[in-house]
Amino acid sequence: MESLSAERPGYVSQVALVEVVWVLGRCYGVEREQMKDIIDSMIATKELVVEGADTVRKALRTFVASAKADFADCLIERSGHAADCEYTATFDVTASKVAGMRLIK
Repeated sequence: MESLSAERPGYVSQVALVEVVWVLGRCYGVEREQMKDIIDSMIATKELVVEGADTVRKALRTFVASAKADFADCLIERSGHAADCEYTATFDVTASKVAGMRLIK
């Protein structure tokens, strides 16, 4: 991070954030609210550009509000919404219940 600046920021993709959330939860036992705070800090840092920051924030809200929602599913659904899609379809029963997707039967 020392080599980054507001003039020469680093880039964090949404895929990388999905990995960050997975590692924080699985490897370090970080709770959802803490994960939200960590990602919010990354978004607020001038030395980083986070891909689709507004969409990421919306996905984080859904993720934190549910004990069962997967962050990747929340981000997929919110990305579809940001692209003006009517709905996001899924074969994942849990995602259809907690992330706002429509189940394909």
